[in-house]
Amino acid sequence: MSRLRPAASSARSLVVLAAAWALLSPSASAQNIGARKTRSFKIKARKVASGSSRSKERTGPTTIDFQQRRTREAALARNEAQQSLRRRKMIQLIDRVLRSRTYRLRRMIAARSQYLMRKANLELEEERYRNQLAYARYEKAMDAFGRGETKKKPRPPKASYKAAIKTFKQLLKENPSCKRCDEASFRLGYCLNQEGRSAAAARELSGLVQRYPRSKYAAEAYLLMGEVWFEANKFIAAMGNYQMVFRKFPKSLMAGYAEYKYAWSVFQQAKHRQAIAAL
Repeated sequence: MSRLRPAASSARSLVVLAAAWALLSPSASAQNIGARKTRSFKIKARKVASGSSRSKERTGPTTIDFQQRRTREAALARNEAQQSLRRRKMIQLIDRVLRSRTYRLRRMIAARSQYLMRKANLELEEERYRNQLAYARYEKAMDAFGRGETKKKPRPPKASYKAAIKTFKQLLKENPSCKRCDEASFRLGYCLNQEGRSAAAARELSGLVQRYPRSKYAAEAYLLMGEVWFEANKFIAAMGNYQMVFRKFPKSLMAGYAEYKYAWSVFQQAKHRQAIAAL
């Protein structure tokens, strides 16, 4: 036992000497500790950088989305302009065909009617596109007027469907018994209503439902007549047309909307209880 005690004390002294030597001299262990501290510092710096990048990412997508939206809008505008150019070329081609001697013959009346219908639909789409452009210019002018950049207040543009109306009338006059006369009559009424000629539109649509009561455009014609009279504050006439939609065409997609507008027409006449009952 006496021999083991000196050995233990000598071992303790060696450990103390090694610890003192490590503190006094830059040994490999001290260098390792320093490297660990440096690495931990670099890691913290990276975390700070990643935090700042995250804050940038929060504001980044808004700018990116706005730029993407402007890019999409520009692409859509170019596409619509190209479609407009194609429509105008097609209208010119159809005019050339209709002026030919072959399609002036009586036996070609059915084919001529098809070309007239195609031309009228193209003119309808083209004039709708031009009306949208005019309204977009009007909105920009109103924004400039609101900011005080211009002193004169711009006037809202009036929708124009003159070319389509002329072609639809020509088709119905040349071939009043054509296969697509109901469609032509409905689109003619739509164009007249868009121009603000509500009385003419109502007459045309009323003739449509009388001549073609089973037409697939009959429900739309009744609904459009209801809208015409509703806008004119003639609610009794509007109610009659709305009622025809959901009674004669209960499975139509427009039946629910017609019931709603029927109740709204009743409400406009200060008949509140009846309006609630109609709903």
